[in-house]
This record gives sequence, structure tokens and C-alpha cells, in this order.
Amino acid sequence: MGISICIDGYFGDGGKGQLGSIVAEEADVVARSGGGPNSGQKEHSGKTRHNLPIGMENDRVRYGVIGNQCLVDPEILQDEFRNADGSLDQNILNKLRISDRAEILLPSHVYRDIQRETSGKGVGSTKRGISPATEDRGFKIGLRFWHLSDRQMTQDVIKRQIEHRGLEDRFNPEDMAKRVIEVTRPIMGCVTNTSFLLTDLLDEDMNVYVGGHQGGLLDWILGTVPFSTSMGTTAPDMLAGLGVGLRPAHVTMILKANPTRVGAGPQVAEIVDYTRLNEEVLDFICAKAEISRGQLEYLENTTPIEAGRIRKRFAPEFRLDERERLVFESSRRVHEYLKTRDSSLVDERVLSALGPEPEKEFMHILGKYITVVAQEYGASTGRPRRQAVPDIVAWAHAARINNPGSLAITKLDCLRGVRPLPVCVAYEVPSGNHKTTIGVFPADWKQLYAAKPVFKYLDGFDEDISSCRKYDDLPAGAKQFVMFLEQRLRKPVDYIGVGTHREDVILRKTLKDFYR
Repeated sequence: MGISICIDGYFGDGGKGQLGSIVAEEADVVARSGGGPNSGQKEHSGKTRHNLPIGMENDRVRYGVIGNQCLVDPEILQDEFRNADGSLDQNILNKLRISDRAEILLPSHVYRDIQRETSGKGVGSTKRGISPATEDRGFKIGLRFWHLSDRQMTQDVIKRQIEHRGLEDRFNPEDMAKRVIEVTRPIMGCVTNTSFLLTDLLDEDMNVYVGGHQGGLLDWILGTVPFSTSMGTTAPDMLAGLGVGLRPAHVTMILKANPTRVGAGPQVAEIVDYTRLNEEVLDFICAKAEISRGQLEYLENTTPIEAGRIRKRFAPEFRLDERERLVFESSRRVHEYLKTRDSSLVDERVLSALGPEPEKEFMHILGKYITVVAQEYGASTGRPRRQAVPDIVAWAHAARINNPGSLAITKLDCLRGVRPLPVCVAYEVPSGNHKTTIGVFPADWKQLYAAKPVFKYLDGFDEDISSCRKYDDLPAGAKQFVMFLEQRLRKPVDYIGVGTHREDVILRKTLKDFYR
């Protein structure tokens, strides 16, 4: 019995939902330590959780805990377990426990976030109010759930927030206090001292699954600051956010086989031309939704949740065009051509499609292909993610700061056909008038922006691996990738995701072992 922590070893979006809902099958308690509705994780049922801990659908789970570091939007939270008739799912409500120290996201936070992002000074946030709310937490003027027991106290805290930001002309503290008390009334019976609750449950030898939020490289200290989230995202922060003190825990670190990033910030192993891809996806979505770009942009700056719904509905239908498909299907020959410049290796149509910058175009097409196959669109925003290839330098940094006992490779099936498979093993960075190669992830974000990936090419694989249930079932190229990661990161790969469903996994240890 013990604690199992799942964290993402990159910039998030690695499949914490799939892994978490499986590992949580052995949990008595599932908990979310921090984060807010700016990230989403999917349950087995396909429901996306933005505030609720993943795994609450499992019958064994007795409690689902929203911890002290969490930022909660009460309306989004309740929408996550609302029935078709508007009532709340009683089973989820009975299990739910919300920390009295968790902080509440307000409309003023969302407004401030949108204003910053549209001013040209943003960092590519999801416009859910996360950063403004954590700023208020830093100034000790955040609204916590325990404040709601006193209407006057609630109003006073909101008033301090509004005055601190000079928003008196836009928001009325009395009206906002009345609204937040009204909205939270159905869940106030779930509010408690979760630190006390969890400590008691752990002392009773309960299994507690802790789902991480965001990704290790978005940590506000050890990540790509200032292009990071606004709180800790590493394994040690998970325990701190729950208020249970230092205890033995098994940490599983997710490595998505096709790493991605959203928003602004450096990503050295990025291969897709994101500006171009985003424009193509936007045009496609607007045509499908029969709205203009201006209308979609207006929604994104006023009601981002609705804009996200439109994006999420249509983006999955986006595909490669015929020219790009031809290049991808010739990828092995294209790779040889790029090394030798022997034009006899490829069809004239392929040469024409590659254009004047063949290396850049080839990588872009690989990235676009993976985006389409892996359905790399934000769970909250529906925006395409910035596709990269496996980055050993970044993953090794994440392994150092999280010290996982297990690695979990997710979406390995999405690399099918990417042959040869480029893996970033070092960074080439400017050094005076020269360039130097480094293997350690730097703190300097300017250096990260200037860095170029140094690739090692693995064989890759063409086979469909979605039906593989044992490691030995995998083709040689997939095994080569797994062994390469184990050797470079010096950690065992105990979980391999080969599809989107519950059964599409290879477990190399029992679920109970993830709690030891």
C-alpha cells in the first residue's frame, strides 16, 4: 500500500489521463495536487476532466481529492459531472472532497488573462485565468473555499483583488461575491481539510493515486521560465500540494513518443512549422464550422471555452494533402536523398513537393503527419500542438528533477511509418563565434531558442502495434526505441501505450507494483 504519482516528463499532454485511469484501478483515493482547468485529462469513458482527479469513475475509489494547490473554477468543475437533466452525478458528488485551502478562479481572473494575451505581452496561455489567480495567491489576496462560509469575508477578499488590479469600473465585489456563493452552494458539502483526511487514509494503508498536472518542463522554477506555468509541477510538489509531508512514493514519468508543446516558449526538437500549420487548421475549422476567422477570434477573446468547443469538434478531421502524403510515403528514400543529394533516389513529384528548403519541408511534413495521426489538439482549446520528436536532453532533465521509479511511453503507435525515426540526443548552441554541443538542458531560454537539435536516427517501424499486449510482441524497431530510452535515461520502461483504449497498453509490472 502507498502512494503512486504520475507526472509528465515534458510540456504536458502526454497521456496522464490514460495512464492515470489505469493505475488508479488499484487506488482507494485519487487526488489532484495542483493545477487548474487550463489542462484536461480523459477518463476511460472519454470524459475530459479539468478539475476533477482522474480515476474517479473506478468503483474501488472511495474519495476523489482536489488538493490545496489547486485552482478551481466552480462552474467548470460541476459541468464535469453534470447529468443531462442538469443535476450533479451523485456518485461523484459523494466521493468528492475539496481542500478548504484551494483557491477559486473568478471572472476577473479570466478577464485579466485575456487582456494580457491580446495585448501582445502574453505567453500563450489558455486564457483560463490561471496566471492572474496565482499572482493573487502570491499577494495573499486569493479567494479560498473556506472564505465562502462568510459572505462579508468573501466580498472583502474579492474587493481587495479588484482594487489591487484597478478593475473597480468593470467588476462589482458585492455582485461577484453573491454569484460565487450561489454557484458553489451545491459543492460546499465537499469542502474539508484534505490534508487531515489524506494523512488519516495513508495511515490506514490506503492506496493513493496522485495525478500530476501540466509537465515537468513547465515547472515555475525548473522549467522554461518565463514560458512556464505558475506553480510547481514536479513529483516532490505533488506531495507538498496535498499537505501530507514527505512519504515514500512510486513515481511514474510519462514520455509521449511524439512530444508536443502548446503556447509560447522554446522547444528545441520541434519539427513542424507551427505558424503555417495553425493557419491551415484555422482555415479548415472555419470552413467546416461556416464561420469567419474574425468570428472565431472574437469568441477566443470573449468566450474561450466556446471557441475551444468549435476547434475540438472540427480539428480532428484535418488531413495531409496529396503532395504531403506522397512525401511521407517516400520518407526513407527522402532521407537518403537529403544525405547524398542524389536526385535519382526520389520521384520528381517528391522533389517538387520538397521545394527550395527540402530538409525543413520534410521535417514539417513528418510533424504534420504525426499531428494528424496522433490527434494532437488541445483538450481544453482544440488548438494544434507544436510537434517535436523525442528529446533525450529534455527528458533527462525531467528524470533528474523527478527521479521516477518507472517510465511510461505513451502513443508509441503514432510513430508507425516514421522511418527512420529522428531522436534529439544533444543541442548545438552558439558560443561566441563558434558553435558547441551540449547534453544538459540549460536554464537560459535564449540559449534554448538559439539551439539546434542534434539527431540520431533509429530504424523506426512500419507495423501496426495496436494489438500488441506483451513487450515481445513489439516489432524490432519499436523495441529498439524502448531500449534506447532505458539506456539513455537509466530508468525502466514499465508501461507502453499502443493505442487510445484501456486495453491498448503493455504493462511490464503489475498495477500493484506502481504503489510500491
